[in-house]
Amino acid sequence: AGLDNLESDFNFLVVGQVTGYNAENDRKNLFYTVKWFSEVFNGMPDVGLVIKTNGARNTKIDLANCKNIFESVLTELKYNGTPKFYMIHGDLTDEEMAGLYKHPKIKAFLSLTKGEGFGIPIIDAAAAGLPVIATDWSAHTEYLNLGKWIKVSATVDKIHPTRVDNQIFFENFKWAYPKEQDAKIKMMKFYQ
Repeated sequence: AGLDNLESDFNFLVVGQVTGYNAENDRKNLFYTVKWFSEVFNGMPDVGLVIKTNGARNTKIDLANCKNIFESVLTELKYNGTPKFYMIHGDLTDEEMAGLYKHPKIKAFLSLTKGEGFGIPIIDAAAAGLPVIATDWSAHTEYLNLGKWIKVSATVDKIHPTRVDNQIFFENFKWAYPKEQDAKIKMMKFYQ
């Protein structure tokens, strides 16, 4: 599934659709995930983050938009080439997704989500035996708590005003905002 050219040997996997176009209204929290990961593993070429993502559609335009989003985040961070970042875009077969979870260079599944209805990629990763590092809030905790996983603490608060659309997201809805320091500590501790 596009992982034959991984330069780094110790990689974390994130699976999530880009659900917003800034760090505050993206439910999957991909912007802060990239930022915090970059800060934790700066200068470490053996570490990488594989991001399996898409936006609203799986088109060439959507691919370009996703690339632009992540490139702008890395540019803003003054990214120097380490850690490594890899993007996989679009639909994958069940076998290709299983290949991501079981790839020998993928060491953990990372989800710093602000909220999940269920979290299918999270349960798939856990079922495949991949260690899971995730926000300690929302539906995925119900099944992850049946086993072992690494919990990232969070603060529950109202969703960002720019996320309110009065169709799916309403003013008083709440998300969990993962705590930056705890996320960074858990990622580094897992690596060590």
